[in-house]
Amino acid sequence: MQKFVDLTCRALSVLMVVFLGMMVVMVFGNVVLRYGFNSGITVSEELSRWLFVWMTFLGSLVAARTSEPTPWSRACPWPERRSATPCPSSSCCSSAG
Repeated sequence: MQKFVDLTCRALSVLMVVFLGMMVVMVFGNVVLRYGFNSGITVSEELSRWLFVWMTFLGSLVAARTSEPTPWSRACPWPERRSATPCPSSSCCSSAG
């Protein structure tokens, strides 16, 4: 099962690289067409937007699998949670009522 998950994450990473390449080609081609020939491909704008969204979703899956820290997790002011309480300070949550 572990090998299947690793292979799937590797395939998702390759898919994200393909999506990024497609985005670069479509956006660059659209810019050249727009400024060089005063026309553009409207489908490329929407398709590059959708590819960016899916690349973000797939990237979050791969990042969650590899347990790599995200930029906002390093800036979090809270200490690492070591207990199973839903709030970092359970005493303030229980005495608020």
